[in-house]
Amino acid sequence: MKITNEAFKKLVYEYFYTFIKLQSISLMHWPDSLIKHQLRLILHWDKNFFYHSLGISKLSKQKQISKHIYEFVFAVLEDKITFESLFKLLNYKQRTNMIKKIIAAQWFIKKINSPRLFDYFKLKPMTNETDVYQHSECLLVGEYDAQYVVVVHCWIGNQYNLNIEQHRSIYWNAKKDTLNIVLIPFSLKLMRKSKLNDLNLMKINWNFNNYYQNKTNFTSSAIN
Repeated sequence: MKITNEAFKKLVYEYFYTFIKLQSISLMHWPDSLIKHQLRLILHWDKNFFYHSLGISKLSKQKQISKHIYEFVFAVLEDKITFESLFKLLNYKQRTNMIKKIIAAQWFIKKINSPRLFDYFKLKPMTNETDVYQHSECLLVGEYDAQYVVVVHCWIGNQYNLNIEQHRSIYWNAKKDTLNIVLIPFSLKLMRKSKLNDLNLMKINWNFNNYYQNKTNFTSSAIN
């Protein structure tokens, strides 16, 4: 798939606009034969995920683009940074990875207001291996087409940008009928269904968006 600079600019703008107004996404699993209570997965944004999901996190780490997201976005909108200029900074494998992530991000933006953004999830133990699947604690899976899925790999974390190794938010609601688990995304992938480890996948019944309540949050540390 060929990505034009105009398509990339449009994606960056829409993605950034979504990122600054959307605090989190709640993904609900109704009680069933395996889990007797409601489960609410709260997908909470992390600023590192913005660059990663566009396939350019290494460029940020190498200081080839600004670490401040808003500076990067304005540079893209003003054509100071183009898709082609970013593409040239990547090797072949990174370019292929970037294209796949952009396709996945476009899918995400297109479906962001759908009550069925993701279709399945999986909670699993995390290991210290470098493999993305092994290193994750939760997978969110959305149907892309007959052959592909979009997968978000997450850690269990918190909504306050605290160290997730020390602060993990898993808690009951006041009625004790819903278990809440806060998720921090760290990887976005477009993947062939044949490569997905679908063992123990569970259904996501419904999701809804949680927006910031005032514009002050739009310029918070989340985008700096």
